[in-house]
Amino acid sequence: MKKILTAILSILILIGICGCGFTQQQEVDMTKYSSNIEKSDRIDVMKNEERLDLISGHNNIEDFITSLKIEEWRMKDLPKDSKVDLEFILYSTKNQDEEESADYEFEKKGRILTYEDSRYLTFEINKIQFNFKVPKEVIEYLNTFKN
Repeated sequence: MKKILTAILSILILIGICGCGFTQQQEVDMTKYSSNIEKSDRIDVMKNEERLDLISGHNNIEDFITSLKIEEWRMKDLPKDSKVDLEFILYSTKNQDEEESADYEFEKKGRILTYEDSRYLTFEINKIQFNFKVPKEVIEYLNTFKN
């Protein structure tokens, strides 16, 4: 819970410092947000509301983050005809500090959307969306979850 509050607080401070006046074409340092993905305990890979895959475990999530090459993302406007392809839903455990409980409740903390035949994706956290054009190999990697 402390991790989630810290992440939310850091995002609010970032928004407060930068203001909401930046345009889609300006650059955003996504490495600040990668820690939010890193703190995920589970990532569901969805297509048309059907779960295709589940990414869990520290090493698997770390490999996922490395493959995203977040430092190479460039903020761009999403093409108007974009259709959602895959959805990566980021979850963290609500009760991870309660060691006596074996049943974990998961709380949605963000998501990544990919688009059909496109190098664009949307990163959403705390109801704020950022659209990016990403390297071809990142989209190729994300598309491997379709199989």
